[in-house]
Parts: sequence; C-alpha cells; structure tokens
Amino acid sequence: MILYFSATGNDKYVAERISKENNDKIVSLRKLIKEGITEITINEHEDFGIIMPCYWGTVPTIFSEYLEKATINLIGNDHYLYFVGTYGADYGKIGSRVEAIIKKHNIKFDSTYTIKMVDNWNPYFNLTEDFIKKGEEIAENEINKVLPHIINKDKNIFIQEIRNEEEQLEAENTYEELRQTKLFKVDLEKCIGCSSCAKQCPLSVIEMEQKHPKWVKQKCTLCLGCVHRCPVNAISFNNQTIGHGQYKNKNVNLDD
Repeated sequence: MILYFSATGNDKYVAERISKENNDKIVSLRKLIKEGITEITINEHEDFGIIMPCYWGTVPTIFSEYLEKATINLIGNDHYLYFVGTYGADYGKIGSRVEAIIKKHNIKFDSTYTIKMVDNWNPYFNLTEDFIKKGEEIAENEINKVLPHIINKDKNIFIQEIRNEEEQLEAENTYEELRQTKLFKVDLEKCIGCSSCAKQCPLSVIEMEQKHPKWVKQKCTLCLGCVHRCPVNAISFNNQTIGHGQYKNKNVNLDD
C-alpha cells in the first residue's frame, strides 16, 4: 500500500510511478479522511509506503493529525516500510519528524527518501512556464534515482537532515502562523461559484455561502489546493499569490 497526500498532483504522480513498478495499491489520505477511515491494515508480504509533501521541512498537519489518531495494523513481518518526502525549496528535518510520529505505531522505516518536485509555493515563486519546465525536469531525474531503491527494497538509506533544531523550530513556527485561513481572499468579481475549492479541500475548511467560498475554520493544513485549482484564479493567499500563476501536475488526474 502507498498512502499519499497531494493537493496539486506531485505526490500522486510519485505514488503512481512507484505503483506502476511494484503493483502496489495507492490510497489517498484525503479520501480516508473524507470517509472517516482511521484504521489501516497492511497484509503479510505487503509493502507500506508513505508519500507526503514537506511543509517548512516538517510534516503537514493533515498527515500528523491523521497519524496521531490512526491505527496501523502490520500483519506478519514481511514488509518493506519506506517514506518519501517531496519538497520544493528544502526538506529541513522531515526525516526525524515523520519517524517520531510513525514510531508511536511501532513502525520503523527501512529507508527514507526525498524527491525535489516543482516548487508550487506561489506566495514566493512566480510559476512561469520556464520555472515549471525546469522543475519538472529535476523531478523526473530525482524520481528515477529513488525508484530503483524502492523496487529493490533497499534498506538503511536515510534522509540527511539540513537544518539544526533552532532553525527547524523557527520554520515550524512560521508554518503555524501562516495556517490562519483569514489570509485567504476571494476576488468576488472573478469567482464563478463553481465550488471546486470547497469540494477539493481535504479538511472541509471551505464551505459555499451565497455562491462564494467561506473558510469556516481558523486554520487549515496550507496545501494551497484552493489557490492552484480555482479555474478562474479568484483565490489568493496573503496578497502574495496574485499574478504568480498556478500549478497542477499534468501527469495525473487530480483528486476531487
């Protein structure tokens, strides 16, 4: 089984690439949350991989909160357990952060990997065609490097972390501050009331009110799926995404 979360398609693409080679089923974390499923069973001889994006070099709250309450049943001992963290700018201390969470389920990864993908954090980056093309080329090269290790079930390959604890805590505090949904704005003149933002929001933070989106919780996981997937680009974040483009991985069908 491959458990993944993907707002713009990057992590779903990595999951599908691995699944194609190993014939593993892929499971969307978003779907599990929407359906209220908190128990995962990994059968004898079945591998278990977790694929998630790194947010400020740490575990997105959608994953950390789910794993805190979930039950993961490993049947037997013949499993290859691995983690893949995708990132844009850097991956901080994602390795130790996710290992600390998964340890509570008596799980120890055989190997952990990182893959650099297109950095779609458009509050900072202008997602031009050239920027995206370059990022996609890098991503393909990185996926092709990691994929053989997973196919071969290689062990004892672990992420080398690139921040000290003080730097990491500062980054995580920034993430926590930016998760405030009051930072999202809607251009009512552009908005067509299609509700795609509300439908795709993995934590049901968005509801439609008078044909326009309304954020009904104080914080979200900050995946920016609503920003990237609005068909008329009517949603902005912190007044920093306007004119910076949108991104969706063209190789996959996005989760609704």
